[in-house]
Amino acid sequence: MPFPAGIVGGSNNQAVRATGGTITDITNYKVHTFTSNSTFSVQKGTASVEYLIVAGGAGGGGGADFAGANGGGGAGGLLESTAAVVATNYSITIGGLGSGSGSTTGGNGGNSSALSQTATGGGGGGRGQSTSGNSGGSGGGGGHRMSGGSGTSGQGNSGASGQAGQAVPYFGGGGGGRNSGGSSASGGGSYNSSINGTSTAYAGGGGGGNESSGGSGGGAGAGNGGGLNANGVSASIANRGSGGGGAGGPNSRTGGNGSSGIVIIRYIV
Repeated sequence: MPFPAGIVGGSNNQAVRATGGTITDITNYKVHTFTSNSTFSVQKGTASVEYLIVAGGAGGGGGADFAGANGGGGAGGLLESTAAVVATNYSITIGGLGSGSGSTTGGNGGNSSALSQTATGGGGGGRGQSTSGNSGGSGGGGGHRMSGGSGTSGQGNSGASGQAGQAVPYFGGGGGGRNSGGSSASGGGSYNSSINGTSTAYAGGGGGGNESSGGSGGGAGAGNGGGLNANGVSASIANRGSGGGGAGGPNSRTGGNGSSGIVIIRYIV
């Protein structure tokens, strides 16, 4: 989302010269995009910069057998705000993706950090009738008959609980997304930012598995849940911090992988 005019580039700012990441120019701004661990090196100047920090999305749960389905992975936590910088080096850490599981709860995404701010990795989706979704930036969906994981305040939302009863088709809960929590087997909604000059979606929750047709991912490339006897779908776009889909049931299948995180910093030139 764009920032209101006047937040960056006040009269007390000095022209910034910096290196690090992939550098692009858009109208009035210089943009640094980081997709791997690196350093944002401010060589000259002081200013208030805008940043987007997205943690890694989590993997979907898997392995439920007989009567069950698995939860979708939660989106990585997302922070978008401003920070003051001076001439020094700032470490950038990019959270890795969480791996889908074939036997239990999906793996959590890794944390991303920059400018003394940390976004928390998404919570892995749960295994049907066995494990709840993990907490994280956004929480993972619970396996069938299990609860969803909680999200981190200001970064994401909770995953949905799996189906509570035994009415078929069974489903696992959708993972939470940055804009909304998981809902039944659907992943929570993603978040749009224009910090790079183009409206781009990040941090969608993975869909929950279902014994009929899997739940939909919540955007930004988040993976759909697996349907009958199908694996969960991995998040399809790198560096969006989205969750992977939970595996379908009833026979043991594997959840999809999440997608890695990203850091973007921009300032007025």
